[in-house]
Amino acid sequence: MREPFYSPKQTPKLPREPKPGELPFEFNRGEYRYRVELRDHGQWGMDAQFFCDGHLHMSRMFPTRDLAVLWATHERDEMLERRLITGARSIAENLIAGGHHQ
Repeated sequence: MREPFYSPKQTPKLPREPKPGELPFEFNRGEYRYRVELRDHGQWGMDAQFFCDGHLHMSRMFPTRDLAVLWATHERDEMLERRLITGARSIAENLIAGGHHQ
């Protein structure tokens, strides 16, 4: 018979390792660093997540990857138009400019 989860003999499970999401772009806003990650949840859809200095800032689920990218790009562009962000560049733009992504 298995020990109940609250038993003092029960050994704790190791925390699961988070899988990195796809990184379409990242940008700076003043001293803050933003990154956008896309996470595929299979039949449940695609999650577009904005992180600010490593903390989740906002997130939204979409039925397809294309819609998630479109929304994330729109959100970034809206921030740029309001002049809230300086130095926004996509990873592709960094690579084209000869930079590198960490």
